[in-house]
Amino acid sequence: MRGPVITSALCWRGEPEPRIYGAVARIGNDLRSESVLVEPMEGIKILIEGEQNQRFEALTDKQGFYSVTKIPDGKYKVRPDGHVREEEIILDSQGSINYERVQRDRSAYVSFNIRWNNSISGRVLDAEGRPVERAVVRLLPVERSSDKMNPTYEGIADHLGKDGKYEIHGKTPGRYLLAVEVYAPFVSGAKTARTYYPQASNPEKAEVIVLGEPDELKLEIRLLPEQVTRHIEGVMVWSDGSPVTKNGWVFLEKLDGSEGRNNVRYDLGIVDRQGRFSVQVFENAEYWLNAEVGTLGVKFGNLSGALWDKAVREIKAQPIKLKVSRDMQPLRIIIPLPEGLTAPKQ
Repeated sequence: MRGPVITSALCWRGEPEPRIYGAVARIGNDLRSESVLVEPMEGIKILIEGEQNQRFEALTDKQGFYSVTKIPDGKYKVRPDGHVREEEIILDSQGSINYERVQRDRSAYVSFNIRWNNSISGRVLDAEGRPVERAVVRLLPVERSSDKMNPTYEGIADHLGKDGKYEIHGKTPGRYLLAVEVYAPFVSGAKTARTYYPQASNPEKAEVIVLGEPDELKLEIRLLPEQVTRHIEGVMVWSDGSPVTKNGWVFLEKLDGSEGRNNVRYDLGIVDRQGRFSVQVFENAEYWLNAEVGTLGVKFGNLSGALWDKAVREIKAQPIKLKVSRDMQPLRIIIPLPEGLTAPKQ
């Protein structure tokens, strides 16, 4: 929300400008387009509270504006009634207080953008009940539920975490479809797969969700049966067998014959203090798994200085070609030590 905007003293029709004034607007989404709606809110009570039990009130008009005059100098908190969010200002007509939000003349402009009081939250699970850790969850208005999947999401994935939780809030009340998109280099050639709530492959079979205000919906989404997750797990070690304990990571890229270079990146996993890692993948997908160790802050046992200072930014293992199946075995990834160096001490 935008903070208060401090303005200089003005006169209007021969009278001093109101000491505190501003506007209140409702922020929402257009159900028929991708536009953001900003609508003035009429009849909203504005509370202005001072340090000496001072209290002033105002109501917004049809354009969402409010104003209060004859407020003495001092510190105040301004908020719409019924809302926790507030703004703090200091009025100082003499300009004698050094504070970034001090009114150095007479008046302060304080506006509020209020979102709808609703939310949809829950978990995304695959067909076998495992939490999906990376996906994009969308709430699509029924009027435009046939929107194509946005290709700009091809190289990224929203992180839902180990429990697969998502949350969407502050949407314009209306009728929606809930959808989840997952991204993987499937053997079929598909890059993106969308599932509609509760477990449908197309919007015609999806359940329509009616969202109001206030509203708090809890919905679990199950991916289609062919979208099954697995985990690739393993350990990253130096070529002398000692674990990589710092600055090690693995990442998954599209398999296209170029050994994973300059491709779409689907996931990334960081090694722990024992060199262990785990990344989620999808069955019937083919990936390059790449592994690297960053040299920043890493001190090799018999090296004077740091590799980072010698312009060596990372040390890479050979990419591993993977086709995901149900019986994936743990991997052991070997990071080659630079010639003549020993592994960093733990």
